[in-house]
Amino acid sequence: MINLQSLTVPLDKGALILTPNNRLKNKLLLTWAAQQPDVRKAPNIHSFSDWIESAWLELQRQGEQQALKIIASTPVRRQLWAQALQLEDDVDPLVHPRLLIDQLDQAYSYLKLWQVSAEQWQIYGQVDEQRRLTRWIDHVEREAESLGLMFDEQRLALLLEAKAARPQPAHPVYLLNFDTLAPLHRQLLNASFAELIPIHSNNEPAQQTQRLICKDPKQELQAATEWAFNALQADPSQRIAIVDPNLGKNRARLERALARVFEPSHHRPTSPRFTMPFNFSAGTPLAQCPLVHQLLGSLRWPKTQSQCIAWLNSPFIGHSEDAELRRWVSCFLQESGRSEVSLGHLEQAILAYQNYAGPGPAVQRWQDGLSALQDWPARATGREWAAHILTSLQQLNWPGPRVLDSEEHQQASQLLTLLDRLSEADLLNRLLSAADARHWLNELASRQPFQPQTPESPLQILGTLESAGLAFNQLWVLGMDDTQWPPPAAPNPLLPAALQRDLEMPHASADRELAFCQSLTRNFLCAARRVVFSHAARDGDRELNTSPLINHLPLLPDPSPEPPRWHQAPLEWLATHQAPAVSPAERVRLRGGSSMLQKQARCPLAAFMALRLGARRPAQAQPGLNALDRGHLLHQTLFYFWREQPSLAALDDAALEAHLQKALDLAIAELPALANTRFMALERERLNRLLRPWLAFERDRPNFAPIGLEQALEYTLGDLPMSLRLDRIDSVGQQWLLIDYKSGASHIGKWLGTRPEEPQLPLYAVALADAGEPVAGIAFAELRQTKQSLQGIGNPQLSPGIKAPDDRYVGHQDWPELIEHWRAVLTHLANELLEGHTPLAFSSPQSHQYAAELAPLLRTSEQPELSSKGISS
Repeated sequence: MINLQSLTVPLDKGALILTPNNRLKNKLLLTWAAQQPDVRKAPNIHSFSDWIESAWLELQRQGEQQALKIIASTPVRRQLWAQALQLEDDVDPLVHPRLLIDQLDQAYSYLKLWQVSAEQWQIYGQVDEQRRLTRWIDHVEREAESLGLMFDEQRLALLLEAKAARPQPAHPVYLLNFDTLAPLHRQLLNASFAELIPIHSNNEPAQQTQRLICKDPKQELQAATEWAFNALQADPSQRIAIVDPNLGKNRARLERALARVFEPSHHRPTSPRFTMPFNFSAGTPLAQCPLVHQLLGSLRWPKTQSQCIAWLNSPFIGHSEDAELRRWVSCFLQESGRSEVSLGHLEQAILAYQNYAGPGPAVQRWQDGLSALQDWPARATGREWAAHILTSLQQLNWPGPRVLDSEEHQQASQLLTLLDRLSEADLLNRLLSAADARHWLNELASRQPFQPQTPESPLQILGTLESAGLAFNQLWVLGMDDTQWPPPAAPNPLLPAALQRDLEMPHASADRELAFCQSLTRNFLCAARRVVFSHAARDGDRELNTSPLINHLPLLPDPSPEPPRWHQAPLEWLATHQAPAVSPAERVRLRGGSSMLQKQARCPLAAFMALRLGARRPAQAQPGLNALDRGHLLHQTLFYFWREQPSLAALDDAALEAHLQKALDLAIAELPALANTRFMALERERLNRLLRPWLAFERDRPNFAPIGLEQALEYTLGDLPMSLRLDRIDSVGQQWLLIDYKSGASHIGKWLGTRPEEPQLPLYAVALADAGEPVAGIAFAELRQTKQSLQGIGNPQLSPGIKAPDDRYVGHQDWPELIEHWRAVLTHLANELLEGHTPLAFSSPQSHQYAAELAPLLRTSEQPELSSKGISS
């Protein structure tokens, strides 16, 4: 991968060769070793950073006192900048602190590496921003000095001072593939060597250069990956590279595109994890690796419900024997409707599981693990926090019960190394809170790139700088449009733009970006025998043009789509119109109320999946009260109101209001977690507005007395046992009116026909009629802000809004005949359920919405296509 021809002279002399990065140094040493027929002394090749370290160690050995200071790591530097920012009261609160710290650190580095003097700094004016930056820098340098710390830029200046004081060196240094050098770096090298000799490893131009314009970024990625695959299929011994100027941003997309082509089956759940046949130069932030991400998640509480459930079921914590507990607690949390889950809430859920399943080792392990996460000190040193976190992880059995693969082992090893680096916080001489420790560890993991150690691959995926000096058989360069090659100038916003332009600092001007990209483009054109540049014609709504740096190259034809490398297996068709009948053993477990018949009436197949297979979509957690909570409050308020058996006619307005407020107090007390929240205050206000006009409506009804509240009844219809519960039974004279509260729109038409969609009241009427009770009507009590009414069927004398059975809309002779009709159709629905009658049929267009959560199982969206093919469900 490296052409050693240009290095013959320095290699023969044993001269020092410096590379701009470790990657190029390592590739150079490997290439050299592969070409040696026997074992020889390794050449004098080092990266620039390695040379700085060796020079620093030499200065320390000479006893230089300043060299004994500790070099501040990136996290320590960032904390010092953060402390400096806190000194300013007028920092805009909209400024992102993390971004501002990055810009501050970069500005400081530019000022030192470009050796900006106080006189130069004054020339460009002293506006408020510059004065503020000066104060921040002065504070940070004083603080670092007091702590015995030194910044890397200060180390370089000290090295330059020490080198300049020595006699002029006699040996040269060869700088391999250095495109730019900061002034301080160049001065240090000039002071250390007699001559700086630039050399380039790639000087021979490509034999074939082309460019390709693709429709969009997706097609560009597909074209590049197909090209690489076909090239390696033709000659596996080739060395191929794909270069992306935005590799850090596009890595995930590019990795997916490559995996689809090189390993089409990698996404299948049954496929084991394996190393992909290509290497990336850019690593993934360690914090984004699943094993580390889950660990960091273990330290952050509270969580959203979905985050908590994902963490609870992570394969990187717990034991394999905990599967039942995890499933049960996950369902418990979902059904609780809690939008935010703390460690205390999770402990309560595990205690609820213990009450359900009894004590056991799984419960004890999780209780110990959660206790370890809570038994943390208020403040501690970084080293102590590392020990606390490690203890907590051990209690949670991180990294899990299964055997880790090679990449996961490497991730775990790096994470443990980062835990040791928490001791760096102790250099600042202050104790950390738990939040500080979590933030510190998260910052370390977010800024630590993870690059798995994998075997060398013939396909390399590189960034622009990582590709410098490497040679390949074929090279493809992505993203060569005029918006990013060259990219727009991006000067540091904390430094005067004129200063940056005059000193030619990085990204300071369009001219500098152009010159830099021209240099890189020349390198690309010498890096392989064949080079292809590509870009997308559009990115969303944005039109893109070819970069002027490659516009002269011959244009390739539009890429043709490759045939798929995998084909869908034949589908297995399963008829769903008939399921097995309910067995006697299953009938014991098939318990419920009128909702069983409601589901069977609306869609038999959906009823089968919900009632017999247990299919359901958990309710989405939301802050405050959900629909079930609000419905519960409404029912319970009316229950407590009528439990006192007040006579509406005898109550004046004040007494009625007192009864209502007492009932609201009792109902709200059933939801203690929300009792004193703003959510509950708003709901109480809403219920007052809803129930005051409702009670006024009830005052105007014919004289009645509630004789049953939340009335429970066990009833068997055919061979189907059911548990029924009715909101209210009113006695009007000698007759009974059955009432069901509805906070939404309702209609008595849902009781009629052969498949009544609201069977609760008809079923209860049949059950009480069989018991010989004087049921004479049923009614929906519709409680809405816009409408307060009773709608029902039965004796019209019971209440306004009750239609007679012989009403033209109802269409029956009388009440006994209607009871017989309901008995027949409801028995038929019960028999359908027991016999396994499960066609995919809906009782009405509106009933589709009630089965929407089961749509993926019912395949409702595919039904028109299946019908057109003559396939019936």
